[in-house]
Amino acid sequence: MIVEITVKTKDGKSFRYNSQAEAIKKARIAAGLTQEQAAEKAGIKVQSWQKYEYGERTPKDDMLERIAAVLQVDISVLTSFSGM
Repeated sequence: MIVEITVKTKDGKSFRYNSQAEAIKKARIAAGLTQEQAAEKAGIKVQSWQKYEYGERTPKDDMLERIAAVLQVDISVLTSFSGM
């Protein structure tokens, strides 16, 4: 079974996703940020950000909080598929 979640951002944009990596990417795009801008705001290298978006790495709790703050989404948007 595939689960898909729809989220509305604070500015009214909506996006759907079915994995944590996809949620990070779509929330970043909805926020109007490039990978470089998002990584800089989160205080990490762009390569690390890309690994989160590509699903090659799973962010730890403290990083999820930083990512959620940068993307201006509730952290539950990013944890729905992380086993939390």
